[in-house]
Amino acid sequence: MYNTRDIEELLKGLRQEKDTDQWCRNYVKELTVNELPDAPIILEEVKSKLHFRGTDDELIALMGKNDLVITIGLNGKLTTLPMGETAKSDIIARAGCKGGNLFRKISAKDMEAFFEMAKNYYPATLALSLVRDGKVQAVKSGDDNDYSILPKIDLVEKLIERLDADFLGYEFDKSVYDEEMDILTVDFRLGNSMASSIIDQLNEELKRVGMPTLDGYEPIIRFRTSDLGYMAATVFPHLIGSNGKSFTLGNTLCLTHKNKHTPDDFANICLQMFASVKEATEEILSLANITILHPSQCFSNLVKKKVLPIKEAEIALENMKQSVGTSCTAYELYYYLNEIVSYLDATNQNKILDVEERIAQCIGILLSDKLRMSVDTSLQ
Repeated sequence: MYNTRDIEELLKGLRQEKDTDQWCRNYVKELTVNELPDAPIILEEVKSKLHFRGTDDELIALMGKNDLVITIGLNGKLTTLPMGETAKSDIIARAGCKGGNLFRKISAKDMEAFFEMAKNYYPATLALSLVRDGKVQAVKSGDDNDYSILPKIDLVEKLIERLDADFLGYEFDKSVYDEEMDILTVDFRLGNSMASSIIDQLNEELKRVGMPTLDGYEPIIRFRTSDLGYMAATVFPHLIGSNGKSFTLGNTLCLTHKNKHTPDDFANICLQMFASVKEATEEILSLANITILHPSQCFSNLVKKKVLPIKEAEIALENMKQSVGTSCTAYELYYYLNEIVSYLDATNQNKILDVEERIAQCIGILLSDKLRMSVDTSLQ
């Protein structure tokens, strides 16, 4: 539903999601996590003990999976529902364990232990749970300062309002949805808006200093967010080439799901979008003034530092070696880092988006290390 090139289909789906989502606050001590036994013979006993309000067939199906369920207060009644993988990850992270996404397939017994540990780390002893599609998909902190609800539809509508005001001639391109992590990505092409003229100016300057240009690339605004807080609400300029290549400009505008943030706060962030396009191009030009003395080593260290895909990075590195000598500019190095994306599987859009985001983070590293990199480009 969210992987679409139809903006009306996207908006309709997001509105429906917001209308059917149920967020509820409970005292943590009232929540319990249990493993369902694969024993339909004790069906009535399980229904009574766990306050299960679904049908017998639904409960039997869950029992057959030996799945985890969580009991929460919903609409004034204790209700037991299956736990989504993202809710399990929340609990593991709240218990103080890093890499929660890596351990979501742990045993039910261990998950119950994690939950008992996590109960000590919910601020104000409150938990904020999300019920979506018949499952508890999130168990966040019930403190508004610690977690703020920012529905996708509210943010997308705020973004569109600002695009209408500042980017006349823009068009919706596509949306991509990572269901496992609840991460929505939406691209808007800026077309013949004023942003395009800024990219033209960037190319003229790159050509003047003898750098590889970005001819044939079109500017877009990319928006990413997750209702479940797996990433902040972010907006950043990006370039898409007619040859399928992409070039990440960086300069991300960001609003976290914390500190009582609201969609209006996101609207204020969006006021900076046009300026962010110009600032991003200025950062790219700044890279052209930084000398890299050992480009291959620097490239490899950045790949390692940002955990970029090794196989594709090796191809891009070989291309760079054929074009630069024993030194190059930071822009040239960044240009070839972006080539990594063109060698990824085009059908795996979620991976591509993740890699592009990590490549964009290299801009800040290159700029912050400007003075040191003029004499030492090891980036260790």
